[in-house]
Amino acid sequence: NPFEERENRKVKLTKNLSQKMGRLNSIKILMKFVKRKKRV
Repeated sequence: NPFEERENRKVKLTKNLSQKMGRLNSIKILMKFVKRKKRV
């Protein structure tokens, strides 16, 4: 079913995007934490 294949591809893309965004967010949080530590 071509429609199912297209949907599966969309799901994979969104999963990859969310993983990338999650990684970026964790890096941002880490950077904030490091900056706070350096100030102290």
